[in-house]
Amino acid sequence: MNAWKKAFKDNRVNIVKNLANPNAVADCLFSDRIFTEEMRDEVQQIPEIEKKNRKILDILDRRGSRSVKCLYNAFQETLNDDLANLLAPYAKIIDNKENLNDPSAWPPQEKEQEEMERHGVLEIKDIKSPLMHDYNRDDVYKLQGETRGKVFIINNTFSYSKEKKREGSDVDVKNLTDLFQQLHFEVVTQTDLPAE
Repeated sequence: MNAWKKAFKDNRVNIVKNLANPNAVADCLFSDRIFTEEMRDEVQQIPEIEKKNRKILDILDRRGSRSVKCLYNAFQETLNDDLANLLAPYAKIIDNKENLNDPSAWPPQEKEQEEMERHGVLEIKDIKSPLMHDYNRDDVYKLQGETRGKVFIINNTFSYSKEKKREGSDVDVKNLTDLFQQLHFEVVTQTDLPAE
């Protein structure tokens, strides 16, 4: 049994009996995008608290491993610290699995690259998971290599005209340049290009 499924199974009774503010938790889960608006509304329309709590768990049980971490975060945000403590060990397991293959720097060092390759590719079994993405499509730009692409920034400051002068334009260019360089793009900037 998956750790996240076990988290719900082992703690279901405690959560159903002790969660006093399920509407607030449903709002947090909606904010965290693990609940759709319809799911949140469905929970909030149920009159009895224990039935609301059961409904939250039933929905989350179909939403993939991320649901444990989202419920843990929702419990913390809604001051359900005792319930959050029940899920903490499971949330840590999920966190560790999610971050298992993340390199500490880009490009990864050879030793770190070898470590990542040993783990192989994780298969997503829950096709309804909000984490499901289609990365094999031809129209998706593949971000591989040390330089991931090229960014061209045109900074039109209208320096030739007093009434159209753009204040802060240089700051915008610097911020965008820094951002894309951190994302490993080659950045080329030009200032006040003519329309030709």
